[in-house]
Amino acid sequence: MATDGETVAEAIARFEREPAARREAAAAAGRPWVEPLDLGVTWNAGAPMPHLVVGPHRAFVICYPRDSENLRALGGWGESEGRPVTSGDEEALLVVEIVGCSEVRWGGPNDEAQHGHPLAGSGLSGYGPFEVHNSAWIEHSRQVNSVHEYHSDDVFRSRRHFILAFHDEMIETQARRLDIEVRHSTMRDLLTELAVRVTES
Repeated sequence: MATDGETVAEAIARFEREPAARREAAAAAGRPWVEPLDLGVTWNAGAPMPHLVVGPHRAFVICYPRDSENLRALGGWGESEGRPVTSGDEEALLVVEIVGCSEVRWGGPNDEAQHGHPLAGSGLSGYGPFEVHNSAWIEHSRQVNSVHEYHSDDVFRSRRHFILAFHDEMIETQARRLDIEVRHSTMRDLLTELAVRVTES
């Protein structure tokens, strides 16, 4: 936010100099800004291999974790416990549940083109989960739906805009929250299980 005696234009200039100030200036100007999220565990930066399973109001992202230290945070396998990250055909996998998923986008940009994303100057940087505040996407969805006979702005006020940034892919979603867990499974078996779960929601 702009400080005492500082105009919004001055706050925006400060936004260009300091990473933390970027978010503050964007918020002061009513523009979207991005906040990194701490989910307690992160994914592999080089080859996370994300898979997306989507159903009505619910979606899952499966990917490979960063390292065994990460896994211990959520009770996963860790090398110091004498158990490897992989065991036989089973692997330690991260599952991010997108709870209350209403919209989802899959695709680019990848890490080499992330600076071309509209939110790159507003706090989006690197790999990991992020939340977008003052989301233009949610506002656009609200405007599109406003022609509906039973439209309610309250539905859109409860939505949150999340970004999951990976090495080669980016997933954006409008949802209520993100939940994360470590699972021990094969990728194929876990994809099959989650495909069934989204049909039951």
